[in-house]
Amino acid sequence: MFRCEWLIGLSSRRANLIHPKLVETTTGKFPRKGWSQHFARVIEKELTLKPWCHTTTFEIPNWKAGVQSNFATGVRGNEFMRPFD
Repeated sequence: MFRCEWLIGLSSRRANLIHPKLVETTTGKFPRKGWSQHFARVIEKELTLKPWCHTTTFEIPNWKAGVQSNFATGVRGNEFMRPFD
């Protein structure tokens, strides 16, 4: 489901690119079980351990360690996927 999450985007910006039935059938067979919260925590941990990591490319320009992650916040706030979490 990561790829679907990625395509849909951090804040449901690209939700129109995925048919809701595709998400329903996929999550029906492979439940997310709180995936967004877990993934957001992993992002934050990676940023803490490796502030130079690729994940920082999704942050604000000149992002510095200790600043709240836009990427993790966006994953947590993805309204399109919320009903499936």
